[in-house]
Amino acid sequence: MKLLKDENRQSTLKKVRLLEQADLNENYEEMDCIIEKFRYSIDPILNEFGNVYQIHRQLQKGEINRIEASRKFGKMDLKTPECKVFSRLMILPICLQTAEYRLMYEVGNEIDLDIIEEESYIKSSYRCRLLSMLANAELGIGDLKKAQLYAGLTINCAISDNFFASGYLIHGNTLLFSDYEAAKQSFMHGLNFTEEGKFHYKELRRSLSFLENYYGVENEFLDHDSEEVGEQQGVVFSLIKQGKKSEALRILESLENREQNKNILAFHFFYKGLCTDSKEYFFKSVRYFKESDDTFCIKLPLDELERLGENKALLELITV
Repeated sequence: MKLLKDENRQSTLKKVRLLEQADLNENYEEMDCIIEKFRYSIDPILNEFGNVYQIHRQLQKGEINRIEASRKFGKMDLKTPECKVFSRLMILPICLQTAEYRLMYEVGNEIDLDIIEEESYIKSSYRCRLLSMLANAELGIGDLKKAQLYAGLTINCAISDNFFASGYLIHGNTLLFSDYEAAKQSFMHGLNFTEEGKFHYKELRRSLSFLENYYGVENEFLDHDSEEVGEQQGVVFSLIKQGKKSEALRILESLENREQNKNILAFHFFYKGLCTDSKEYFFKSVRYFKESDDTFCIKLPLDELERLGENKALLELITV
C-alpha cells in the first residue's frame, strides 16, 4: 500500500515539475494556466501546490506584499514538505527586490530542505533557489567569500540556465570593486545562459553597465530607452563620468517623484553627490544604504566622503 502511495506521489510531483519549470523559464501564461488547473484538482497535493504558487504569482505581480503572503500561509495547513519549504523560499526574491538583505539572510538560513526526504527535480530546484538567494544575502551584508561560495554552489548545482546566469551574476557582483576583468568575464559568461527580455539578462546588462561606468570604460550596455529607474540611473552615472553633471542632475531630479525603495534611493543620493560634491547627499546615501542593509555598496558614498576630507575612523563608526 505504501509503495502505491509513493508511486502516486512521484507521479504527482512530475506534474508539479511542469509548474516549477514554467516559473523558472518565465513562461508566466503557461504558469497561470497550470496553477488554475491545479487549484481545482481533486488531487490534494496538486491542489496544495496550486494554492501556494498562486500566492507566489500574486507576490511576483505585486498584488500582495510579503507580510500579506505570510498571513495567507498562516491560514493554510500545509501538508506537503515541498510546499512548506516553498512558502518560505518565495519570500526571499521579494526581500532581494526591496534590498532587505538581513531578513533574507535570516529567513534563508531557517529553511530546512531536508524535510523533503527524497531527491527529486523539485528539491533540486528549491536547493538552487535557496543557494542563489543566500549568495545574494551574503553579498548584500558584505561577506564576499560566502557570497562567492554560494554563487559557486549555485552554478555547480544548476539544473537550468537561469541558475547558471544567477550564479555568474552574483559572482561577478562580488568582484565589482576589486577586479574589473574578472567581474566582466563572469557577467559575460552569465549572458550565455539567458536571453533578451529575461530577468537575469536585464540584471547582467545592468551590472555590466555599472561596471563600465565605475571604471570609466566606454559603456555599450546602457539602455537609453528604458523608463526603469535603475536603467536611467545607469545613464546618469555615464553622464557624470563624461563630465556632463548638469544633464545628469536634470535626470535625477526628474526621477524624484518616482517610487523608489531605500536601496535605489541610496544610489540616487550617491549620484546626486557626485553631481554636486555635496557631503549632505553622500551622507543621505550612507543612511539609505544602512537602512537597506547594503553593506557592500555603502563603500561608494563612504569613499567619496573620505575624498572630501571626512575622517575615515568616524565614517567607519557611523556605519556600525
